[in-house]
Amino acid sequence: MNDAIAAWYVEQLLFALLVFTRLAVMLFAMPVMVSALPRHFKIFLPLAITMVIIPSIYSTQSAGSGPFTMSVQSFVISLFNEGIVGFFIGAVVQLIVTGLQLGGELISSASGLQLGSGSIIGDTEPTPLIAAFVGVFVGAMMFASGSHRLIISALLDSYRGLPVGMAGLKSDVLEFLVNQLSQGFIAGIKLAGPVVTLVVLANILTGVISRTLPQINLFAIGLSLNMLVLLAGLALVLGSAGWLFQAELTRAAGSLSNVW
Repeated sequence: MNDAIAAWYVEQLLFALLVFTRLAVMLFAMPVMVSALPRHFKIFLPLAITMVIIPSIYSTQSAGSGPFTMSVQSFVISLFNEGIVGFFIGAVVQLIVTGLQLGGELISSASGLQLGSGSIIGDTEPTPLIAAFVGVFVGAMMFASGSHRLIISALLDSYRGLPVGMAGLKSDVLEFLVNQLSQGFIAGIKLAGPVVTLVVLANILTGVISRTLPQINLFAIGLSLNMLVLLAGLALVLGSAGWLFQAELTRAAGSLSNVW
């Protein structure tokens, strides 16, 4: 009797470890979601979410597929596969954020602010200020709009399509990631397009002024005009960054169901 109870506890522990692995790797693959958290809270968050979702996941698993029925080698392979699935989900979300940050870099380059660099939490290399701001803004909008629920929903769907201990990805997963990368870059270009157009027009206007009135201090006028146009453009289009992120995340979450 005691052996049966001990075996049941071991099975639950191994099952929870597999669930935790997929969830934790997914979270750490999305710096925009967890990198601003304190170090000790980064471990507590996936543990807390794991404890919440385990009952619903365990009830959907087929009988006899529990990790306790596996050999040690099979369990290690399953642990690795769970990490791959979690990383895949996190990478899909992060590619959207990266595409929008690319739009911020395009704006910085067009406006002449590429020399001023900031840093995004979790990144080791300097990032253009506008790209860093877009990353922080998208992260805030993700929680404000409830988009993080889509991410958790995609994770739960993955447990239905790929039960714990039997995780694996289809052969077309690379094609899906490439398509997601291109969609993220398109979203970034959509974000940057209006602002870059305004900045280019401002530069053309500055050139016309310099040709007609050469006695005017071109550097002072051009820099001030660029900054005014940049701020006006950002004020007009920045709100669309959250909308673009939510639209792309909704599309990606719906497409993920075909991968499982």
